[in-house]
Amino acid sequence: CDGAGYVKTDSMYPTLKPGDIVCFKVSRKEDVIHWGEMYLVHIRLEGEEYLTIKKIVRSAFSDDYVCLTGCNKNYHDKDVPLKSIGWRALIKAHVSYNSLF
Repeated sequence: CDGAGYVKTDSMYPTLKPGDIVCFKVSRKEDVIHWGEMYLVHIRLEGEEYLTIKKIVRSAFSDDYVCLTGCNKNYHDKDVPLKSIGWRALIKAHVSYNSLF
């Protein structure tokens, strides 16, 4: 893995919960996407930058777009232009903490 970090949001709940740790491997090949897998994605849209964890699936909109989808159905899927993705890293593993305290 190239790095690890803490999950901050619940958009991938119940798979990932806030406080979990994810381990990731940066994708060096821009043309290779493992469809349906979880990625840490850096996006630039309309002058803003976002860092999110989502599954990347094929977009029904266009081949120049990808659909970012989460596990938590309270969040909507989002089609984004492929060129707006600055970089992505495949989530290789995650550590979940279950505590009664």
